[in-house]
Amino acid sequence: MIRFCAPCCAPIERTVTRADKPIDDILADGTPYKPAGKFEGRVWLITGGDSGIGRATAILAALEGANVSIVYLSKEQKDAEETRDYITQKTQGRSKVLLLPLDVKVEANAIKAVEETVANFGRIDVLFNKSVASSPFRWGHSS
Repeated sequence: MIRFCAPCCAPIERTVTRADKPIDDILADGTPYKPAGKFEGRVWLITGGDSGIGRATAILAALEGANVSIVYLSKEQKDAEETRDYITQKTQGRSKVLLLPLDVKVEANAIKAVEETVANFGRIDVLFNKSVASSPFRWGHSS
């Protein structure tokens, strides 16, 4: 049970539940997402597409008709496969998914991701770069 405060500052108690898995094709008001084919025939290359914002982007692009290449770290193989399977199921196989376990911090891997996507789909229309690199850098301090 979580206590929320109403605008009048009177406490309101509500039970907050969390789904075990994300619901990627339901709008905030609970209605199903209705694709309009906005990316039909397009090709997206998405780094970090195995989870979080990258996963949501890959799913929605595919629902809109795009083929997607998902670049991810090899330790995230299970997440990437689940994302691919979800897209395949939701699009009934109409959108193709290419999984690329590459660390794009390495320039050669970034080039390989582009080359593999073009080799499989013929081109790239959209690059969504969501991969994140952590570093010991701290704002306000110089090394």
